[in-house]
This record gives sequence, C-alpha cells and structure tokens, in this order.
Amino acid sequence: MDEQDELGVPHEAPEPQALPAVPVAPRRRRRGWRVVVVLASLAIIALVLLGGLAVSVRANPRGVVDRLLGGKPPTSMAMAGSYMLEIGMGGFSTKLENRFAVEAKKPNLLRVEHGTKEKQHFVAVSDGKDIYLDAGDGKSVAKAPAPADFEKLMDDPELKKQVAEMAKSTGIDPSKPESMAKQITRCYVGVARGSAWMRTLRRPGLTVPVTAEMKNGLGFTAWVDLRTRLPRQLAYDISGKQLARVMAESPMAKQDKATLADMAKGLEGMQLKVLISFTSCRQNVAIAADRFRYQPPQQAKVNTAKKWTDLPSALLGLPPEGFKAPEEKSLVGEKAPDFTAATLDGDPVSLKSMRGKPVVLDFWATWCPPCRKSMPVLDEVYRANRDKGLKVVGVSTDRTSDLVRKHLADNPVGFRILWLDPTSEGGKATDKAYGITAIPRTLFIDRDGVVQADTTGLHDAEEMKESLAKIGIK
Repeated sequence: MDEQDELGVPHEAPEPQALPAVPVAPRRRRRGWRVVVVLASLAIIALVLLGGLAVSVRANPRGVVDRLLGGKPPTSMAMAGSYMLEIGMGGFSTKLENRFAVEAKKPNLLRVEHGTKEKQHFVAVSDGKDIYLDAGDGKSVAKAPAPADFEKLMDDPELKKQVAEMAKSTGIDPSKPESMAKQITRCYVGVARGSAWMRTLRRPGLTVPVTAEMKNGLGFTAWVDLRTRLPRQLAYDISGKQLARVMAESPMAKQDKATLADMAKGLEGMQLKVLISFTSCRQNVAIAADRFRYQPPQQAKVNTAKKWTDLPSALLGLPPEGFKAPEEKSLVGEKAPDFTAATLDGDPVSLKSMRGKPVVLDFWATWCPPCRKSMPVLDEVYRANRDKGLKVVGVSTDRTSDLVRKHLADNPVGFRILWLDPTSEGGKATDKAYGITAIPRTLFIDRDGVVQADTTGLHDAEEMKESLAKIGIK
C-alpha cells in the first residue's frame, strides 16, 4: 500500500464492463445494485485505510512524524496565511489576529511580512548579503550581515545555548524535528481530538486531521493536505493546568519551587487557543528575484548591527545587550520611585502626592487576563479598608487610555485608575525604575513611601492580608 493510500485516498474504481441488453426493469435494478456495491466498497476501503492507520500510528507515533517531516528539504518555499491567538481567564479574553507571508530560497534569501489587513507590523528581507528588519513605521530599520546559510544557523553558539535550554524544558529540540516523535504518546489520524473548540473547527477541503498527544500533557492538531502532505491548518488549545504541568517538569521546578508555585496558581483558569491557517504553502517553486530586494524608506534611519541576532536591539536603537530582558528586582525596603501618570480625564497625579497614606500600587493592562482577574480582588480590598485610610491605585500600561476607558465601562471599580503611556519618556523611566518584567505587579507602600511588600502575579484577598499588615492595615 503506498503512502497516499495510508492517508485515506481511495484508488479509482475500475471502469464498469458493458452490460448485455436486457429488459428495462431488470436492467435498472441491476445497475442500482451495482452502484450500491461500488459505493459500499469504497466506503469500506476508506474506513479500513483510516482505521488501520490510526491503529498503527497509536502503536508507532514515529510513523506519522516521518511521513510529515521526512523527505528531501526543499530548495525554495513560499507560504502565506493568518493566525489567531486568544487568551482567556476568569470570563475575560483577549484575541490577537494577524497575517503573515514567508518566501525563502537556499542558501540565504528570505522575505517575511507580518501585520494585519490594515497595517504592516514588520518586514524582514535577506538579499544574500545583508538582512534588514523594517518596523513598518517608515522610520525604523535595522541592518546586519546575512547568515551565509540559514540551514547552518544552529552553529551559532548563542542560538545553540537557547535551543538547549528549550530542549531541557520541553524535551523537544527544534534543531532535530525527529525529537518530537519521542515525545508523542498517542497519535490519531482522521479525527480532531481535544476541547469542544478544537472539535468544531472548520476542516479545510481535501485534508485529514492528525492529532498528537505529548508526554508533557500538551497536544496539537494538524490538518494535512492529502495532495501535498503539507499542513493547511494547525491548532493548539492549552489550559493553565497543562502549562503548570510543563513548568513542573522544567529545570525551574528544581531551582525555585516557590516561584513555580506562584506562577502555577496564576495560570489557574487560563485558556490559550492558537489557530494557524495557511492560504498557500508551496515548496520548490520559482520566486521572483525582486522579492529578495529591499530599499529602506527615504526618511528612515538605518541602524547597523554586527550580528543578525542583534537586529531587534538595533531596530530600537539600543546596544546589543540592551534588548535582553531586565531582571525583576524587589524594591522591598526602598523608597518607591516617584512618577506621574494621568487620570482618564487627563489630570496628572504623582505617587509622591499620596505620601502619608498607605498605598497599594498595581501595574496592570487590559490585555493581561491575570490583571483583569485581579481587579475585582483589589476592589474588594479597597472597599474593605478605605475607611482605614488605604489608597489603591491601578496604573494601566495600555497603548491608549481609550482601551482602559472601554474596559472600565464594562468592569467598573471603586479605586483610582491612572494611565501611563508606555511609549512616553515617563513611561519608559518608570518601567526601568521599577524593573517591571511581568504584570500584574503589586507593591504595598507605607505612609513614609517605603515599599514593604512587592509581589508579581495573581493573589486573592486572603493572601494580601499579610502584605497589608506590613503597611499598617489590619
């Protein structure tokens, strides 16, 4: 049986032989039975093929991975599509939808476009000599020498280190696709398994769904094109509990159990959905040479980096080490750095103006599910202790104040909400002064302006009692 048969494509039925002349009524009856027999035979063949493959794949997941990832690497590739990312928690959800297009040709020609229907977010182009990263705003462009061969990127020591860390956490080495087979415990062909959302996704025409379940509890479904064997659609549906399980098996679990427990609790009730749809996916195709040419906008400032790995830093005008994520620092025992943010009416308010009162300062954003889940908790704490002089201040770091205003219209709170533009000089300075790497970030500040407790993540009112006691609220 060839591979095409294994994915459920039936052979064409043999041409029917000419029938001898017979009376009309018997002829109709015989033809009707013949059609029924042929259709029944095809149905049985399809069921046997799909069912047999599903059984064999459960016993040998490596088979499906070999079929999908095996074969000679293409010399060129062109794909385009869209993706949807939705994060939900506590009845709230945030959805992100974007489009993408990728064109590549060996050894080092590349073009990547990313954005929405209305706006291009970024473009990356490698012309074989240099690689450019364009922020899509007509002003910011970064340039670096292009890698000689994209297939040999894994020879870069820094990238090797990052991949090794990823492999430790997930058990999958991106540089070795075959490592995925070792992590798959079960594989189902012909059915999309998982949540109700996964099962109700539209199935692209002429595709067969392949669902893989992995040792770490995660899983995915790929809808594979029966003609090309390339994916037409990919879907992931991951719960907070599954992510917590993955974290429990990571190196972090052995190094910092307390932090892991806090993060796992913050993930409770979270749901992550990812849907990637390919409108086209072709290999070994001719791509016009001008697709790999790039000319920076006339008014753009081009920042040059020494290595392609430093392109993001160069795009932001930072030194190579500037793009590294800052380490979160605890401010306990220190004066809370002063800053000024605006009310939703535009009036400036400084943290220093609240000196003399115990303050709970919370950095949050409307796109952050744990932040939105913590807002009712903070409101409960505020209403229970405002007669004791407690001030609760929520500082939103959303892109615009309109997003905050819209959210509060549906989810009002009694405490003060300020907006701090993250792109402004004041917003950047505050972010640096507080060392914010994750939100919600909640600080408990006493009457003298000294931070007595500094927490990250979601906490309930009962858990906040100890921190409140440190600033005189009992």
